[in-house]
Amino acid sequence: MHYKKIGCIVFSLISPLAFAVEQRAAIKFNALPEAVRITVSNSMAQDSISNIEKVTDTGYVKFEIVSTKTVNNKTLIDTDMIVAADGAIIKMTKEAPYFDIPFPVMNQLNQRYPNLKVDEVESVQTRYFHLTGKNNGQSINLKIFDDGEIQDLTVGQNSKNNSSSKQLLDQTVTAPTMPKQGE
Repeated sequence: MHYKKIGCIVFSLISPLAFAVEQRAAIKFNALPEAVRITVSNSMAQDSISNIEKVTDTGYVKFEIVSTKTVNNKTLIDTDMIVAADGAIIKMTKEAPYFDIPFPVMNQLNQRYPNLKVDEVESVQTRYFHLTGKNNGQSINLKIFDDGEIQDLTVGQNSKNNSSSKQLLDQTVTAPTMPKQGE
């Protein structure tokens, strides 16, 4: 008798997790929604695309596209992007030369790590939403990312002036956002 109750409890705890698992499916470029095809075409050459996946997670659909290039007989990822079904770029990572890092930051790196040997530098852009409002009479200022992460910003400061982003090399620096369509 207790086994049935325990089995029902375990099943009821596990079954919601089964629905929350993301589903991935490889697809062809022509199967992408038109808005996604346009965004991808503006960011990379179609013949350099090595992988396209449709990712569905709790009903939210996005597309992961990887572009590769060959250097010295090695295949390297050149661009890795995640695009929403409406064509908005959620995240884009591009290989970048070390010299793209701003000069003052490079100086800090050289002072802090004098023997640094760089393997790879990537430029990362992440989309987020900036939300302001009131909750129980208290002002709120939030940065909301597509992956569900929510950062509570200090009231009266925008994301550029967020004190956590000013601590270079001590914490992760907030990446710049992609401009919205039409800007």
